[in-house]
Amino acid sequence: MEANIVKLGFKLSDVKILLTSHGHFDHSGGLAKLKADTGATMIAAEAERYALEKGVYPGSEKVTTMNFPGVKVDRAVKDGGVVELGA
Repeated sequence: MEANIVKLGFKLSDVKILLTSHGHFDHSGGLAKLKADTGATMIAAEAERYALEKGVYPGSEKVTTMNFPGVKVDRAVKDGGVVELGA
């Protein structure tokens, strides 16, 4: 993913926000590294915070083959909440 950001002409430091809808490893597995490399703010649904921060597949915590590096959620959005970008 980072190579694609650069290929598009951006610097990693241009990435300010990471936004995800859910904590499945195929969507969230690279977020910890991307957050560390960019310094971006991680925004996620409140209901997904546990899974994202623990790096586990919700409801299958004992199935370690689906674990991923946990990522700290900086801002949790409640169901129905609004995320405004830009200003």
